[in-house]
Amino acid sequence: MLLRKCVNILGVLLLCLSQLALADIDTVLPALAGGINLPDYYACLQLKNHCVAQHDTTDLESQISCIQQRYSTESVCRQTQIVEAQTGVLPELKAIHKVAAVTWFTVHYPADGIDNYYLLDSTGRLLSLASSQNPLLGQNPLYRQFMRAYPNGVLQSMVGTSVAKTPTALRTQADGSSQWVFTQLLKKNDCVACEVVGAADIVYYFNKMGQYEGVQLAYIHPIAELGHVQDHL
Repeated sequence: MLLRKCVNILGVLLLCLSQLALADIDTVLPALAGGINLPDYYACLQLKNHCVAQHDTTDLESQISCIQQRYSTESVCRQTQIVEAQTGVLPELKAIHKVAAVTWFTVHYPADGIDNYYLLDSTGRLLSLASSQNPLLGQNPLYRQFMRAYPNGVLQSMVGTSVAKTPTALRTQADGSSQWVFTQLLKKNDCVACEVVGAADIVYYFNKMGQYEGVQLAYIHPIAELGHVQDHL
């Protein structure tokens, strides 16, 4: 699903990049090692809001030019620039959370009305939630069973409106390692509007240093269970 160029109005005006929103992202960004610096994030957001306030709402070119200038001259905007280059849009202010050395955040793609969720480990490794393109899922017996029932089915990297829009569970072990569980949608076909046929609990593993170690499908919820997905955690 190729996103269209669009305007994102969330206190700031930004151009959405054309990209495959449902594709896995797995890349190391050394400048973001240690997670997103929240004070810098808020400071950059204020600068971008000032750019919007300075120009007429119909003058997008001037607003974007102002924002780009802030990116090139203000050190507090460096991490924001890096995140937007990878995801296409600015992370939502209310959905950036940092637990120990791991950060997770949400981005909203207005062109299609979907939210995607990202994890950032202590080394600056940026991960989108897994999709059907992740090779580890194809080895999982539960996923193979799902694919036999729905040959064109997909696990989408978005989290559905019928389930939690935060990690369904966060487990911290005695040694400091952690397991983040997100409940993601299973669709009959690969499109945003396609029929939801269930959901899957996907577990993301991080060691005590906050480094990403892998992902595993733990459970598949039939469509009838989506109202109480936490019962099996």
